[in-house]
Amino acid sequence: MNAPATPAAIAEPMLRLFPIGNLHPSTTHVQELRRQRYDDKALKELTENIKAVGVLQNLVVRSIGKEGHLEIVAGERRWRAAKSAGLSEILVSIRQLTDAQVLELQLVENLQREGLHELEEAEGYEELMKLKKINAEAVGDMVGKSRSYVYARTKLLALCPEARTAFYAGELDSSKALLVARIGHHDTQRAALKDLAGSKWDGPLSYREAHRHIVETYMLKLKAAPFALDDGTLVAKAGTCTACPKRTGNQKELFADVKDADTCTDPKCFGEKRTAHFERKRIAAEKAGKKVITGAEAKAVFPHDYREEPAGGYVGLDTTCWDDSKNRKVRELLTKHPEAIDLIQNPRTQELVEAVRSSTLTEILNERGIKTHRQKVTQTTAKARKDNSSEKADAALQEEVARRQALAVFAAAPSKIGKAFLIYVLARMTESYEFEAWTELEAILGLPPICLEDSYDDAQVRVKLEKLSEPDLNRAFTAILVMDARMSAHHDKTAKALMSTTKVDFKKVEATVRAEAKKKAEASPADKVKASIEKREVKAKANGKKK
Repeated sequence: MNAPATPAAIAEPMLRLFPIGNLHPSTTHVQELRRQRYDDKALKELTENIKAVGVLQNLVVRSIGKEGHLEIVAGERRWRAAKSAGLSEILVSIRQLTDAQVLELQLVENLQREGLHELEEAEGYEELMKLKKINAEAVGDMVGKSRSYVYARTKLLALCPEARTAFYAGELDSSKALLVARIGHHDTQRAALKDLAGSKWDGPLSYREAHRHIVETYMLKLKAAPFALDDGTLVAKAGTCTACPKRTGNQKELFADVKDADTCTDPKCFGEKRTAHFERKRIAAEKAGKKVITGAEAKAVFPHDYREEPAGGYVGLDTTCWDDSKNRKVRELLTKHPEAIDLIQNPRTQELVEAVRSSTLTEILNERGIKTHRQKVTQTTAKARKDNSSEKADAALQEEVARRQALAVFAAAPSKIGKAFLIYVLARMTESYEFEAWTELEAILGLPPICLEDSYDDAQVRVKLEKLSEPDLNRAFTAILVMDARMSAHHDKTAKALMSTTKVDFKKVEATVRAEAKKKAEASPADKVKASIEKREVKAKANGKKK
């Protein structure tokens, strides 16, 4: 490292031993700042070292206008340690120095000492630039450092207080601290600092992870800005983006790792300009007589922070209309209806989004002969319901046909088959028929429950059958024959045999039932009510419970 430059105005020093008690600490702000960061442990170690070998380097001092007393320009730590070690005198170099020369000497001396923290180093560079009115390159020449090195160090002074504390505490190294310092606003730095700390499971981010995260999260592409980059009136205090020092292209040495020169490193300022830009557009739109939806109503359209497209009954104009066979944008479908377009201010981004009500869009699509997916689904569902209703009606009709055929067969069947034989046959049939089939038969003929649901028990079935009258047994037997004939693979053969034996025309019965069903369907609401009442009365009479 180069030795500090010695100002030409500094006279030749005079060396002598001087009483420790007559030396006084410097009152410059440079020394006051350094004094705040003295390490007690290191000072004690220095004291022990002086006890062992003495003071190996003299102090630099100057006169303070009081006879017999001098001001310590450089070497205050050695002076403090020597006092603690019990020395009464110490070797000093007395010089004639101006206040400016004192500051320069202190700064250079501090910058070249070992163990100097990067922030202290940055403060020293900044003080030198202010004191001598020189740039980073000149400071670099004084201390043997490159211009870019000095510039990167002084950028650390842009750190927020929380980041400085973390830096001094060793929670940030200089590389990560510079990544944070390059972000323009302290609020953004605080957020980044929290991100870099990581989680309790994964720990802090590595430099590479931190770099990627900060570039992706806190550096914005100016090419995507909705406002003009050379407009210095959006946020007056910020000026234009093109000349802003927070644009990476304007600080190439500091942002050599960022390829795009048009990158903003101050998201907060970017957001303020974005908001101001859209506010201008909103005011202009309202002056032009356009409807602008804001506040709570706009929040209902954009209820989610992660969604850029409108919802809540609105469709964005740049959305693809999938109901359209050509998949055109909604905007293209509204060329004849500009009055349908509303402007909605996104509460999160403040952007004015062009949108149309979903219901209005449906009307415009229908006008063009386009049916929406919802309409197609509704139409299909209605047809399915109609088909299902038709199937149920047909099943009910078939059931009525079977019941009427069974009753017709029963009316024409022989009146005497023999109760014992009927019970025997019916008991056997209940064993082979499903429970549901029996309950359907019992409902058709109005018989009491015969079959058991959980398991077949011949004795219990016979007890129930014994309780039935012979006419009911005949009805059950003949009805089973009819049901069996309808479900059998030999339906036609069995049906013909039954019709031949009983002289019942099954087709005629079915035709009669269908004719009655048709008449019922075509009946007026009043006739349907009347028929329903008559049906209930007939049923009541049959059960001996006339109402």
